[in-house]
Amino acid sequence: MLPRSRVDRALVRVRLTISRKFFAVLAMLVPLIVAVAIAGVVGLGSMKSELNQVFGDNVHVILVSTTLASDLSRADETAIDLAAAFHPSERQAMNARLDESVIPAVEADLAASAAIHAHDPAAERADVQALYRGWARFVALRETGVLGAEGLRGAVGRADHLTTQIASIFSDLRAITDGHVRFEVRQAGRAHARAGNTYDTSRLVILAIALGAFALGIGSVLLLIRNVVPRIKRFSSFASAVAGGDLNGRLRPRGSDELASLGRALDEIVQRRAVVADHQDFVETLQVTDSEELAHDLLKRQVERSIAGSSVVVLNRNNSDDRLEATTALPAGSPIARTLIDAKPRSCLAVLFARPHEEDPERQPLTRCEVCGKTGRRATCEPLLVGGEVIGSVLVEHDEPLREHDTAALRESVAQAAPVLANMRNLAVAEFRASTDSLTGLPNKRAVQDTVKRMAAHTSRTLAPLSAIVFDLDHFKKINDSFGHGRGDDVLAAVGAVLSEAVRTSDFVGRNGGEEFIVLLPDTDAERAAIAAEKIRAAIAQITVSGVERDITASLGIASIPEHAGDGDQLVRSADRALYVAKTNGRNRVEIAVAMSAGEGEREVVGV
Repeated sequence: MLPRSRVDRALVRVRLTISRKFFAVLAMLVPLIVAVAIAGVVGLGSMKSELNQVFGDNVHVILVSTTLASDLSRADETAIDLAAAFHPSERQAMNARLDESVIPAVEADLAASAAIHAHDPAAERADVQALYRGWARFVALRETGVLGAEGLRGAVGRADHLTTQIASIFSDLRAITDGHVRFEVRQAGRAHARAGNTYDTSRLVILAIALGAFALGIGSVLLLIRNVVPRIKRFSSFASAVAGGDLNGRLRPRGSDELASLGRALDEIVQRRAVVADHQDFVETLQVTDSEELAHDLLKRQVERSIAGSSVVVLNRNNSDDRLEATTALPAGSPIARTLIDAKPRSCLAVLFARPHEEDPERQPLTRCEVCGKTGRRATCEPLLVGGEVIGSVLVEHDEPLREHDTAALRESVAQAAPVLANMRNLAVAEFRASTDSLTGLPNKRAVQDTVKRMAAHTSRTLAPLSAIVFDLDHFKKINDSFGHGRGDDVLAAVGAVLSEAVRTSDFVGRNGGEEFIVLLPDTDAERAAIAAEKIRAAIAQITVSGVERDITASLGIASIPEHAGDGDQLVRSADRALYVAKTNGRNRVEIAVAMSAGEGEREVVGV
């Protein structure tokens, strides 16, 4: 683990590095904001130019209208002068001016005005049409010839009337053009005012946006730094703790950014290291476990701590009884207890196919497992596979789907436990065979001796009575001699079967050798042992074996601790002597040893 001072210096370097990165971001952000502001100002200038262009259009309309008004005034003055002139040469000169300059100018102005107002509202187009109609009246009046070189000679009254007509026509035309000029002047003023207001408002808005963006950028970077640096410091402290061997803590980060992903990755790494450490501890403990029961319980606890929220049952395949049995405690109310009733090894699909099996209640498989498919929960079953043989399985119930590392942990634990359990099973089988009589299936003399010592020691601790029934078959040698040793073996096997049915579950029955058997009855005095011995004697007397044409009987001797003996060896010797008395007294009977007196050894036994 790094010294604390070195860790602190490393944290400072990390913080400075991260800060430099964020300041670099800020250094890029500020010029960008300034550039945006400048671009906004330039855009405002362009907008103002466009508005000025609109204003210029209004001015152009005003100029056209003013020019039309001026040319109409010239036409009006020329026509009035023409109407008032009497000299032919003057009239001819004025007509020439009208034809060559005034009339073409007015008509050009009218055409320009019509073009400008072509897309304007109907009211403005109506004014242009009124100009055309008024001008047409003047042109029609001139075409009548009254304004010709000789048209008004000597007709003063007619001249006055003509002057009045001309003045009326051009008065209407000036009224229209003057109205146009005033309207366009007002429009131009309004456009200019709007342009100015828009420019000022937009400039303030862009300035506010630029300032807001600048403040937002700085605030965001500072907030980001404040959010990131403490998390990096916490991650670094966590990593230092993990490097020091502490695998209990977790970061549990929130969010979806890169740091959160890093935190989850660190948690995953530590979780896997913890699993490895737990697994190593499991393997070491498993190696020193001396019984299958403890090994099964150890495997159950290992899987349950590796998979959070799981419930584990270890199942054992009992080939001799064709049974699948739970070797670990089932949770209260577990439906597995119901499905395991009369379950066969083939009922578990993991055992049947020798491969992992998963059950999901939300999925409809082709076939469901008879053991875990009816629980209503997700289940994963991993076979205990050794050398191609399945010796059982590990059934895991869980609410959520298993993650990849959960599945890996389960399979690793099972793979480590399977050979150990197989060795324990083989050892147990070997020990059972070494301590079992192959003919009767009962414990042999070696097992009898061990059991006598164990039960006698238990009696001395608890002060509870222990009785022994020792018996052998009457005239068994004659059975062998008369019917053969094969038939004698059949008789011994039949006696072994009868004994298993005639005693309690807590009692012990063994074969001492030859035709001699022993029954140990814990927590039983001589009187109750005599009742049991009589039951055994009667059961043996009922045995019939094909090919053995004679009665099968037994003589039985009984002794008890503490009444007849003080230890196991003395107990067996006392029962053996009572057996001898039974044979002496006629066989096919039960005898009880004589009680010991204080300070005395064994005494002569008598029958009851």
